[in-house]
Amino acid sequence: MVYTVKEVAEMLSLALGGTYALIRSGEIPAIKLGGRWVIPKGRFHAWLDSCRVEPEADPDIDPKLIEQAHAEVLAAIQRRRERHGA
Repeated sequence: MVYTVKEVAEMLSLALGGTYALIRSGEIPAIKLGGRWVIPKGRFHAWLDSCRVEPEADPDIDPKLIEQAHAEVLAAIQRRRERHGA
């Protein structure tokens, strides 16, 4: 199963041109079939799971708020996967 470039752009809230640029650069895993790019769902989700940006610790932020935000993000990712059949 594969995603189209448009589907990936929508999932990541990116412009279509920016998504193509990330694909051409190799940042987003994709395969060119004929003249069309497709993104394998499994490889895309593995790539997305590996994308982590570790923020610098802010001593003024309550760790419980960070845990709550993290849980909300994970729940949102799971809902998106369920909607898109991954």
